[in-house]
Amino acid sequence: MRVGVVTARMASGERGGAEAFYDGLIDALRSAGHDASEVPVHVDETTFESVLESYARCYALDLREYDLVISTKAPTFMVSHPNHVSYLLHTMRVFYDMFESEYGSGTRDQHAQRRTIHALDRFGLRPGRVRRHFSNGHTAYRRLFDASSWWKSLAFQALHHPPALSGFAPPGAQDYILVPGRLHRWKRVRLVIDAYKHVKRDVPLLITGTGEDEPALRADVAIPPETHRCLHRDPDRPFAHDIPTVGLVLALEELP
Repeated sequence: MRVGVVTARMASGERGGAEAFYDGLIDALRSAGHDASEVPVHVDETTFESVLESYARCYALDLREYDLVISTKAPTFMVSHPNHVSYLLHTMRVFYDMFESEYGSGTRDQHAQRRTIHALDRFGLRPGRVRRHFSNGHTAYRRLFDASSWWKSLAFQALHHPPALSGFAPPGAQDYILVPGRLHRWKRVRLVIDAYKHVKRDVPLLITGTGEDEPALRADVAIPPETHRCLHRDPDRPFAHDIPTVGLVLALEELP
């Protein structure tokens, strides 16, 4: 079977969990004997106009060469195909659970934008356009339930994917606290830093990853760029192979 996996590739070029998921899903389909390939779509969330263009870009895709199409992160589920399966990672969260965190009470225009995105998402994922509704966990579709009871009419099924890591070393003692992930405010790394300020024991806090909030996090703990420990940044080699020697980006060992 020829399978097209439609992926959202961000304009910033950042690589995180979603990108690892895409690679793993395609590899698993190929291992099962299918002719699977990625159908990347450029997604730009910098302005509302560019968001709408991204939705339209997905809707306009010609996917007739595929026997099965699997959509992933918003807005890839806008694609049109008679054999469309959704494997939902998440919708654009700024219009859902993160709306108030980003906009507070919001302006009239922002509320109108949120209503527009909600309507587009209901259209893209409605029965008749999608044969099966999977998600990478319960949280993704429960956020939709919180937005509207309409979503409860869809038969979502959580389908937990295996990790893209292998070759784990045996667990052993460690003398640090490790926080891996993308450095973005929605990942709540700052909560860990704030909590760490109350730790009385002499134990380092190691935060891995890169992201748009890295400068702000450094400023918050007064860590100059030239003093951090950056031993490895190869996204294709998971730090889990050897945590003490790879992937360390911030070493916050002295906090006020």
